[in-house]
Amino acid sequence: MGGEPLTTWATVVVAAALAVLPAGCGGEESSPPPPSSAPAAGSGLSPGIPLDPALAQKLGADAGAQIDLKHVIVAAPAGDETIVVVAREASEQERANGGRAASMWIAKGDIAFRRAADYLSYDLTCRVDDPVCPEVRKGGLGFAALRQQAAGRVFAVVAATRDRSVEVTTAEGKVHRLGVVPNGAIVELSTAQPYQTRVRVTMTDGRTYSLHLPPFAVVTS
Repeated sequence: MGGEPLTTWATVVVAAALAVLPAGCGGEESSPPPPSSAPAAGSGLSPGIPLDPALAQKLGADAGAQIDLKHVIVAAPAGDETIVVVAREASEQERANGGRAASMWIAKGDIAFRRAADYLSYDLTCRVDDPVCPEVRKGGLGFAALRQQAAGRVFAVVAATRDRSVEVTTAEGKVHRLGVVPNGAIVELSTAQPYQTRVRVTMTDGRTYSLHLPPFAVVTS
């Protein structure tokens, strides 16, 4: 890899968020807690830190193309896997509507990275019952996706929410308050229904909106 082996990443979330990049899932309906600058105790969250260039070099070698660190939305360990989400060009239709897109690469241990999801949309859609989302969408909403491993473990990956507080709620009602994670974050969820996961974002002025999960946001391959 040219740096520390990937296996040493298993206990730390490493994330790099492109400042202008931000994506999706549904939020909770109850009144939100005030924004927090740190995750709640016992949340199981590790906030992101700057991406190790050695990991980008390995990904570039495995992908057959140089990876610009500016295009990395989030890079993080998820159990025995390392996940890297990289911005890509959105489709013409989505781009015309202000949408962005990314691909997800996954490596297990020291095995080469593989592209597990070619196209994940974000900054694109709002829930019809969410009045705040359309007001702020032009400036970017945030990125959210989930990784469901073969053994059943589920991880939520969130990035590009800047100075906004993030909360992830499972279908079973378990709430994970991530707090403010400007460099992205990953958190393991205990859920049998990953597509019913809801992500709510609270702005510094107290307004909240929901991130809507895009198609194929639960990556199982």
